[in-house]
Amino acid sequence: MSSGAAPLDSPSPAIATATATATATATASGMATADLLSNGAHARALIEGHGRRLSQLQREVLRDGDREPLHQVRVSLRRLRTVLSLFGPALVLPRGVRAARIASLARCTGATRDLDVLGERLQGQLLPRLDPADHQALRPLLRRLARRRQRAFHTAQEALSSPRTERLLRKIDRWQRRPQFTALGQEPLADWQVEWHRPLSAALFLHPGWWAAQPRDPALHALRKRIKGVRYSLEALGEPLEASRHDWIAALKQAQGVLGELHDLQVLEALLHEESAAVPRSARRGLQAELERQRAIEWARWRELSGRLLRPECRAALSSLSPLPPWPAAPGPEAAGS
Repeated sequence: MSSGAAPLDSPSPAIATATATATATATASGMATADLLSNGAHARALIEGHGRRLSQLQREVLRDGDREPLHQVRVSLRRLRTVLSLFGPALVLPRGVRAARIASLARCTGATRDLDVLGERLQGQLLPRLDPADHQALRPLLRRLARRRQRAFHTAQEALSSPRTERLLRKIDRWQRRPQFTALGQEPLADWQVEWHRPLSAALFLHPGWWAAQPRDPALHALRKRIKGVRYSLEALGEPLEASRHDWIAALKQAQGVLGELHDLQVLEALLHEESAAVPRSARRGLQAELERQRAIEWARWRELSGRLLRPECRAALSSLSPLPPWPAAPGPEAAGS
């Protein structure tokens, strides 16, 4: 589900902690600067940061039903999966510690988060635009959503507290205390930035979702996940990325957000169809009209943003980790009328 398009925010606590730990490790080893930090040491620091944050969030999720810790668990699991997948060739990991296992655990938390987003969108964005008489008529739908959310949260709690998850977190903790790297893992990170990044970025613009002709195309959701993977990989590379390249993270986050909005609207539409018996016809018509209005807005935003990102200079810049080219200026009144 979408968290909405937004400007680049500060790094997550786990990433900030990991970067500081990695730099300290390099200094303790007699390295003059963080530029000499190895691929493996950088990945280990990220894994340590995400593992520590997961343990803390896991306790918070199991203690109460607050929504934010569960969302942060999902984000931390995705970032950990990215590190294991991206830096896999540099690491010698214990059996059972795999990106696919982390992804499976993250999916267990997804249903709850998705229902939270749907409920917030219904109550915060859709209901206020409907006739007040329809608000009361939609209360049964909101109650059904709340019950589904409760069941999904119970499933997520069970997954996070399972012996299998506990074993996985213990293995990660033991490994980061005594990490093992391949020969590639001992190479300087600064010398391998492009190689870590280019396979993901080069394939990004070949995804069929860029050429989707209508906003309900399933390829758009797949493209959103691909964009998120590239963005998380850029964030995982950390320093020594130049500050200008953080513009790419912001641009990818914006694209991810717009596609997330389109996906959320589609999920809400499916839910409305699913629960049609519980929603009076007048309220259904009002909701559908509002969904269509918002979909048209987000689709227009996506068409404009995707057109900019697909420009040859943008594609080349992301592949080579060069700064994001400036957007072309909008034509003036004379040019527009010519």
